[in-house]
Amino acid sequence: MRKAGFVVLFLCSIGTAYADQIATLGDGRQVLLKDDGTYQIQPSAPKEHETASYADLKLVDLKVDIKELEGQRIRTLGKGMYVGDMFMLTDPATAFDMNGIAVDISKVPREMRKWIVTNCATGCRATVEGEVRSDIHGFMPGIMADTVRGR
Repeated sequence: MRKAGFVVLFLCSIGTAYADQIATLGDGRQVLLKDDGTYQIQPSAPKEHETASYADLKLVDLKVDIKELEGQRIRTLGKGMYVGDMFMLTDPATAFDMNGIAVDISKVPREMRKWIVTNCATGCRATVEGEVRSDIHGFMPGIMADTVRGR
């Protein structure tokens, strides 16, 4: 009789041993694995650039005031050109702008960089959000991009 009671107690504890668990996928998303066999993708915490506020700034104003804007988080629109391993933002109203702004895209998510490589070799309209820095590519002022979106 004691064996039967032990077996019943053991079988009852098996159901409680399986509790909901959280698994992390290869892309960083988290999934709640429920004990009933279903799952639910968890909302992710916003990344820094998703919660940061950006000052809207015309490209010409960025060019004129770039030294004073160091450290500011800005959003600007321009014509992007991807040449070599550099992304430059130029005035879309000018046919040939020799005074582009350097944009460091090294911290931009892969899919955004892929969009740039695919669409901006001959020019694309793009909105860039990021921080104005004096040391883009180690020697020039420009934008350390958080996001680049096509227009």
